Formats: sequence, C-alpha cells, structure tokens
Amino acid sequence: MASGQTRDDRLLALKQAVVETVNELYEHGLITPTGGNVSVRLPDTGHILITASQIFKGRLGPEHVLEVDDQGRPVRVPPPTGSAGTRIRPSVETGMHLAVYASRLDVGAVIHTHAPLATVWSLFEEPVPPLTLEAVRFTELRTVPFAAPGSNDLAARTAEALARGPAVLLRNHGLVTVGRDLREAVNITFALEESLKTAFMARLAVLCGFRGGEPALIPPKAVEFLRKVVIP
Repeated sequence: MASGQTRDDRLLALKQAVVETVNELYEHGLITPTGGNVSVRLPDTGHILITASQIFKGRLGPEHVLEVDDQGRPVRVPPPTGSAGTRIRPSVETGMHLAVYASRLDVGAVIHTHAPLATVWSLFEEPVPPLTLEAVRFTELRTVPFAAPGSNDLAARTAEALARGPAVLLRNHGLVTVGRDLREAVNITFALEESLKTAFMARLAVLCGFRGGEPALIPPKAVEFLRKVVIP
C-alpha cells in the first residue's frame, strides 16, 4: 500500500477490489443476483472482509462489504438501509469462509459461486477428465455432500475438502475456490468452469456420433508431470 494511507483507506481499497470481483463474476453468470459470496483476508488483524447477505450483486457497493472478526461478528454494524430499515448482515456463509481461512494459512481470498456447469457437475460422482491443460489441475477435485447453507457442517466439510487444492464442489450448491489473492481465486473459478464446459461438449460430441469413440485424454504420466512441475 502507498505510504500515508490510513487503515480506513486500505479497507476501502480492499472493499472496492471485492466489489470489482463480484461484478466480474456476476457479468459472466457465475454469481446469481443474490447468490454467491466473496471474501478476502485482512492479515493485520485475522479479520476478513466479506460480501453482505441477500444484496443484489448487480449493484454491489463498498458499503455492502463488511469486516468481521474471527467469530463472524461485524466489527462495525452498518446502519439500517431502505424504507424498511433493514440491517446489512454478513453473508450466511461467513462461517464457511472463516473455516477455510483457519485451515489454510496460505489462502488470502475465498470465492463461493453458483457457477452453472460446476453446479451440474456436483450432482454426479464423476471426476473431471484431463481433456485440457487447465483441466489437469482439477482431476482430483472433491465434492462436499449436501449440507444446509450456513451450517457448521457445511463449513467443516468444506474446509476439510480444501485442505489441499484450489477448489471444491458443493453438491447441489455450486463451487468454492481459494487463492493467495482475489485474482488467483477468480482465475481458478473461470478455469474450472471452462474445463467443465469442455467436458460437457466432449460428452455431447460422443452422443452426436463423432468418429473415434471416446475423447482423447492427456496421458496419466503427462498429468502427473503437469501437476508437479507446470501447474501449481
């Protein structure tokens, strides 16, 4: 950060980065109008910034990104908004984000989306095929059994499934990705959704009678090499 910035200046810049991340995901249809959440770690305090619950993602502002402590409590309670005096609350999935941060000290950002293809893939017991270089990263992708949104069960299962790796599917619910920062977590979200798009198109090609039978996979030895050496 630039010298002379106050903590409030730094918080506002991070909140704006979260807003821009949500805008990007919303524009690509990976976050729904009120579904999905994004957070970033505040390393100086152990707190996080996280998007508010049930706020229309198409018009999110910095005031809709809340600082919460390691128990999920808002550090500053925002004033009521609208004619009904509704209070802005942290995402119902705050506990899940906190559980991931607690178990992964290398993670600086967590993104939960309702990405369409990832959500469909979560319904089946099917590994991601190594059809492309991007897909190699996800061949060991895990799926968390369905648990109620916002529950301790979902938080614990998600953190356990993300003990290693950049992403996990939530059955019937979407996708969670992590990164050292927001950009890395966003890139992983897009990479997985694109890998699943390729997998679905390959399945469709087989059903349509393309010659050659099953699609060609990257050989296992190449997958192992790529996972260890090329793709972090």
